Amino acid sequence: MFKRVRNKKFDYVPRFYDPVKDDLDTRLSSHQKERMNDTQMTKERIRSGLRARMPGNKAVAKKATLRSNIRLFIIIAILVVLAIKLLQSDFITKMIMTFEG
Repeated sequence: MFKRVRNKKFDYVPRFYDPVKDDLDTRLSSHQKERMNDTQMTKERIRSGLRARMPGNKAVAKKATLRSNIRLFIIIAILVVLAIKLLQSDFITKMIMTFEG
């Protein structure tokens, strides 16, 4: 009932071992890794070069900026109008009087 679970142990012994083949595989894998790193670095260099040369469509970016500015102006105008209406009304004084008792 209170038996502890123990880790499983594996005693794996390979049947065949060829030191020449193991050395060859080690050397090949190291060269493949270097080759893969060179390939990845080349791809990244090409991508960064393309990004630098193609900044995008300036007309689209300008239009998006204009829309954003107009939207911001409208939001600010609505907030200013609401603040003026709120300050001109008796709502704030009534609320203060309610909290005072």
